[in-house]
Amino acid sequence: VLTPSEISEKKSQIAFQTNELIKEGEIFRTNRQEFSEGRPGYMQQRKRRNEDRTKLNEFKRSVFLIEEELDELLVSECMKQDYNPLTPFINLILGIFSAIVSLLWLLQIILFMLVKPSASQFLNDLLKGLDGFFPLFAIVVLALFSGYLLVCVTVGLFKFGIRCFCITLHPMRYGKTLINSFLVNAILIVFCCLPTVHFCTLAFESYASKATISRLVGVQFKYAKFFKYFYMNDIFIYVLVVIAGLSIVYLAVYNKDDSEKLKKLTEVYKSKKGQKKK
Repeated sequence: VLTPSEISEKKSQIAFQTNELIKEGEIFRTNRQEFSEGRPGYMQQRKRRNEDRTKLNEFKRSVFLIEEELDELLVSECMKQDYNPLTPFINLILGIFSAIVSLLWLLQIILFMLVKPSASQFLNDLLKGLDGFFPLFAIVVLALFSGYLLVCVTVGLFKFGIRCFCITLHPMRYGKTLINSFLVNAILIVFCCLPTVHFCTLAFESYASKATISRLVGVQFKYAKFFKYFYMNDIFIYVLVVIAGLSIVYLAVYNKDDSEKLKKLTEVYKSKKGQKKK
């Protein structure tokens, strides 16, 4: 919990950063208008379009981080009436649950998909046991593991977009999600449904051996002229494991979403404040 003086200081800092970003946004808009009125050539337009997209994505990232910081400040100041004190505990439970599911997926990939012959059926045995006890439980667990992959796609795109300015940021926040951001994330989820089904069919091959999708993926896709070399050597699986490992290391080291622009604005604010005191 922040003290009143710390809250006041933080408010002044956020107000300064916001005003500077507003000025930067106005300058950016003016420069774009002046450039378009100059009738540039095709190559100049293309180069400028790429530069503007990168700058705009960086600007959106800074605005998003300021909004997040302001929300946290309002919570500390007890001004946010709809704040739920159980939210941190719910987030902790969801984090532990996600870590467990991720670990189970990693073990399934290593023990069943990468090791030849398979060292263990692992989750396949779990699903078979649940199917023999009560089939609905097996369906729920299967939907849980496959749906978790789609959630990881959405979160991963956001984490990648907030660090890489070549991708437009489309955050999903309760009560603040724009319709275009909602549609973009919905389209991405639809696009990723087919590869998710494909991957789950390979991961739960023993459990889903009698399903139609298993014959489609295990025969027609697996032995296609071009892709059969990738499937025979498990190239896609190795790429997935490598990317997951690198992501874990990177997010463990750089676990906070920072903005160099906001850092510079904070330094400017502190320097100006120091000069006023002198």
